[in-house]
Amino acid sequence: MMLTTPVEYPKSFLAAERRAKRIAAWSIIYVVSTIVFMGLTMGGSQAMKTVWFDDILGLIPPVSFLVGAAVAKRRATADYPYGFLRAPMIGHLASALALIAFGIMLAVEAVLALLEHTPPSIGGTVVFGRVIWSGWLMLAALAYSIVPMAIFGHSKEKAALPIHDRALLADAAMARADWLSGGAAVAGVVGVGLGFWWADAVAALVVSLDILHDGAQQIRGAVSRLIGAPPRTLQKGREDVLIEDVKRHLLELDWVAGADVRLREEGHVVFGEATVVPRVTDDIGTKLSDARQAIRQRHWRMHDLTITVAARLPP
Repeated sequence: MMLTTPVEYPKSFLAAERRAKRIAAWSIIYVVSTIVFMGLTMGGSQAMKTVWFDDILGLIPPVSFLVGAAVAKRRATADYPYGFLRAPMIGHLASALALIAFGIMLAVEAVLALLEHTPPSIGGTVVFGRVIWSGWLMLAALAYSIVPMAIFGHSKEKAALPIHDRALLADAAMARADWLSGGAAVAGVVGVGLGFWWADAVAALVVSLDILHDGAQQIRGAVSRLIGAPPRTLQKGREDVLIEDVKRHLLELDWVAGADVRLREEGHVVFGEATVVPRVTDDIGTKLSDARQAIRQRHWRMHDLTITVAARLPP
């Protein structure tokens, strides 16, 4: 049985991936600390409670990224002749589901709080023998949650681009949801302190709509990649230039009269098929092999390309 050969990652990719893994690992440590801090200070605030649940869900994307990156490098086996290159795509789906789950949870709890007209309980806390408003502790916990998470989100987004990792990009979107929900919680706690009982839930509801929008986009992207949609850029969702570049390279060969290409993502790399209409068929096997090798050398992500010969291009 023919097995997919291991991917030869360039040094630039490996260096960028190591940096991305360090960022993900540190973010996991940080999120665990925020879970503890939030759990001790959230009191009866609906927005604070939501941020706490969000932090728990926030562990899913970085863990999914680290697991997917490790599994993707396993060698192909007889049971998995194409290897495990799609593992990061599964991580992307897990991250997207975590994001959409948080958005739904945030919206439902905010609506219920508004319908029940239940004011959040933010009382007093004894600190060093003095009773202070618990809201101050909540705001301190939120500040600890918002600022580092915004930094982690920006770092993860930058780290995802050179390694073309959609799971890490979804992780960055989850980090954005974290600091947005934290900001809403700040507005809610301050609003409650000023006497507006509904501020807590309204702030959470507004943020939930933005998070649901991001989650829907991530879900759509994750599912389309798993189904086999053509490669697209990470940020704008445009058609990857790799498709046209492979086709252009084939058409530039003097023995090729016509060519068509279809590609699909397999995690960090791309698999696909090309159909060529030859002008001449002399030594066609060598010509096909040389063309395949030249394309792989031009693009390290173009890992597996099958080129077939046809009398005319398919419709």
